[in-house]
Amino acid sequence: MSVKPLGVRMHLIFWSGVIVSLCIFLWVFKSVLLPFVLGIAVAYLLNPFVNKLGRLGIARAPAAMMILVGFLILFLAFVGIVSPIIYREFSAFAKELPEYLEKLMAMLTPLSARLDEYVGGADPQKLENLLKSNSGTAFNAARNLVAQLAAGGQAIV
Repeated sequence: MSVKPLGVRMHLIFWSGVIVSLCIFLWVFKSVLLPFVLGIAVAYLLNPFVNKLGRLGIARAPAAMMILVGFLILFLAFVGIVSPIIYREFSAFAKELPEYLEKLMAMLTPLSARLDEYVGGADPQKLENLLKSNSGTAFNAARNLVAQLAAGGQAIV
């Protein structure tokens, strides 16, 4: 009795199912997995330093603690220095966004006129109203994105 090898189609179905299942798993558990992924990355990056300290005669556990405390101090100093700068820049950008949109509209007006010559039928006033009405939605989406990134950053810290 001989066993027939699975066909290419069966392999494709199996691996497609595995990939889809993995993507669904990652999507469902993304908020829970982030600390573990960060921990694995930090451990992977700092392991060579622990090995060097081990060769110098320091036991692995104290060497790991020394490196982790040093890494934590450097990370918190970096976050403490960079986060006010990023917050100030985002606040300034949010205040100046309407001015940027006005400048963008002024730059797009000649292009819109040329495009209207080739395509025809586009009402510049409708286009301007559409851009102005949707700029608020885009700004709110960007603000929500920044808020989520900030919340994620707080979770990491």
